[in-house]
Amino acid sequence: MHGLPPAHLGQPDDPGERGPFGPQGPLENWLNRLVPERDPLYTHTAEGPDDMPSHIKAALTATSLAIPVLDGELGLGTWQGIYVWEHRRHSSTRHLLVHVGE
Repeated sequence: MHGLPPAHLGQPDDPGERGPFGPQGPLENWLNRLVPERDPLYTHTAEGPDDMPSHIKAALTATSLAIPVLDGELGLGTWQGIYVWEHRRHSSTRHLLVHVGE
């Protein structure tokens, strides 16, 4: 198994489809509509208007993955890929912790 826990809550991994029909755009648009910036319910706003929405989005999306390794290759389907989804508008350097074990 190959594990990918993110190094920060604002960057869930998305094991979605890749290629020309990948859902990244529609999923991000939907999530931005579901969790808008500057909602008056947010009390945690000191780090900017995108901070609290990024915490909520991280709670609603995958924040770690376990991927089987088959014959030395990641066990993903034909159209699957791994994406780090940055929920903050202004991304910063991120680090992934990769654990490979049996």
